[in-house]
Amino acid sequence: MKSIIKLFADDSLLFVSGRDIDEIKQILDDELPKIEQWFLSNKLTINASKTEYMINGHEATNNSFSIYLNNTLLNNSHSVKYLGVTIDDKLSWKPHIEQLEKKLSTACALICKLRYFVDQSCLLKYYYAHVYSHLQYAILAWGTANKTVLNKLNVLHRRVVRLMTLHGPLKNFFKYNQDDALGNIKNLELFKSCEILAIDDIYKFELAKLMHKASNNCLPPALNGIFMRPRYPRQKQFLIPLARTKNGERSLKYAGPKLWESLKPQFKDPTLSYSVFLHKNENIFA
Repeated sequence: MKSIIKLFADDSLLFVSGRDIDEIKQILDDELPKIEQWFLSNKLTINASKTEYMINGHEATNNSFSIYLNNTLLNNSHSVKYLGVTIDDKLSWKPHIEQLEKKLSTACALICKLRYFVDQSCLLKYYYAHVYSHLQYAILAWGTANKTVLNKLNVLHRRVVRLMTLHGPLKNFFKYNQDDALGNIKNLELFKSCEILAIDDIYKFELAKLMHKASNNCLPPALNGIFMRPRYPRQKQFLIPLARTKNGERSLKYAGPKLWESLKPQFKDPTLSYSVFLHKNENIFA
């Protein structure tokens, strides 16, 4: 399909694909008048001042063109925010991760003050409401970013957990002064003692949930067909495609079947209900 439009509440997205910039420009010239007419027929208006366009692909940096909507020139942006996710033209997810870094920095400052007045159960509630919820959201997309892009976010996440453990059951870990103790506690032990998942494990847990839905044919229509299945599924439910690059290894169609194959058979039982599957697999990654 050359073009598709998505509507969600008051957010609208037009996605156009083509072999080159000229083909995309031609499709837009044909489709935009139809969209304007549809909005007018339904007594809706498009806020052209808030409307942007972005070009993805190899020609994105060297090519641009003018797009008019309601006689207003649209801004050519290098990143756009859609449904809470910031997408950049290189699909590096760096702008979105930078927004997450700001949210975790704010959480660090608040936890640093809260930890002296509330117990650890309250800190955990704050963590799941204001930290985990942001990390979990759309992690199957931005979680495939390069490790160097994710490095600072991982550091901030560990800092949040360390600040939480300075007040609560883990105070017995700190035998000397707090700075020395923090340097000696391994990150893995720290996360396990709090029963909190690291960012990489949050990604794996969400990916396992997706694969469970795929194994039971419960994926949304947009994701149907993303995973390859064997013609005779006696031993394997999914085929692992050949990945020639690091980007290929980070893709869902490769990472998903790879993770699913690594799980033990009892965790891949298709008869398991979704709630039981969540409980069993969360214990694996915790």
